[in-house]
Amino acid sequence: MSKVSLYWWLMILACGLLMPLADAEGNESATSTASQNARLTQEAAPVQAWVDVELKQRHPVVGQSLTLVYDVYVPGYFNGATEFSLASLSHARLQQRSQFAINGAKTMHGVQYASQRWEITVIPEQAGLITIPTQSFKVKFINAAGQAQQVNVQAQAMDIFAYVPSELAQQKNYFVASDVSLKQSWSAPKADYQVGDIIRREVTVKASDISSIQLPHFQPLVPRGIRVTQLEPSLKDSNNRGQQSATMTLVLQYHIAQAGRYQLGGETITWWQLDQGLQQKSFKTQQFEVPGFTLQWIWSILAIVIFLLCLSACYWLYLKYKRSLTGRIKHAYHQQQWSRLIALLYQRADRRGVLAQLKRLPGGQWLVPLFSQEYGAAQYQLSETEKKQLKKIC
Repeated sequence: MSKVSLYWWLMILACGLLMPLADAEGNESATSTASQNARLTQEAAPVQAWVDVELKQRHPVVGQSLTLVYDVYVPGYFNGATEFSLASLSHARLQQRSQFAINGAKTMHGVQYASQRWEITVIPEQAGLITIPTQSFKVKFINAAGQAQQVNVQAQAMDIFAYVPSELAQQKNYFVASDVSLKQSWSAPKADYQVGDIIRREVTVKASDISSIQLPHFQPLVPRGIRVTQLEPSLKDSNNRGQQSATMTLVLQYHIAQAGRYQLGGETITWWQLDQGLQQKSFKTQQFEVPGFTLQWIWSILAIVIFLLCLSACYWLYLKYKRSLTGRIKHAYHQQQWSRLIALLYQRADRRGVLAQLKRLPGGQWLVPLFSQEYGAAQYQLSETEKKQLKKIC
């Protein structure tokens, strides 16, 4: 066999040995490609529906309004109202911003998805950790194949931690807003106010980045002598290109109950501004005077009268208990208070131990009818002689 023939036989043998290996590698490569294509196809396959949840602020101030966003996606398009109910929390308030969803669309892996955005307002009411539980949505839709479907999808739970800044530790009636404006108007002023007149006042508080339910109760300053009637406040929410604001309008009626000098208004509104901290604004005051007797004047007169009565009582007690016995005897004698005179004579005689001498005085028999008068007998008139004898005794 020639060298050329031997060369060709070796080439044929080598090709025969290499062909099975090439086929095996080709089969393995094809299998790997098919598996990868199947996995990609499976990953790109449309899911039924899902929910994305977004909450940007996780560390709010107590009372701050947060926006919790739920985006519900379905393949195809929605075919009915989406149903869900918000949980009731003990440390926070959840409120649906609108009864209608914001509709949209999204394409993923060549599949068209319809979307609904639901915005929920979260208002922390106490400091500490607050968990917003899993939210379930019941959706109805028509898929890409034209089939009607109804599924329940759930959004994951969210945790937030609310706190109270140190500047607000002593503040009770505050709210959180980015800006606040105050307005007020009064009824036409009078030259002379009288008791019974009514003064009307309209107060308006407008705040940004807040809902009307977060505005605190307005407590007017009412001086003594004025009665106030507060009508039901009017609350209004507005949303201008995503900028939310709330307005509270309140009508007050002040009834003048008595005369005096008064000052109305001057209430202070306190709020927390996220970028500037504690803020306060006050309403302007309105002053007027009602002529007449004021309650303070009446109390002053009454105090003077009571003082004079007390002074008179003290003087009477002084005359009764502090004046000397001799002076009281002379006073009873000059006033001809014979019963009192006899009692005083006995009192002095008893003090001096001369009661027996008093009974032995000349004409002492006339003392008997006087004593009987002391105990209820008929009134006895003294003669001039008896009066002289009594004068000697005094």
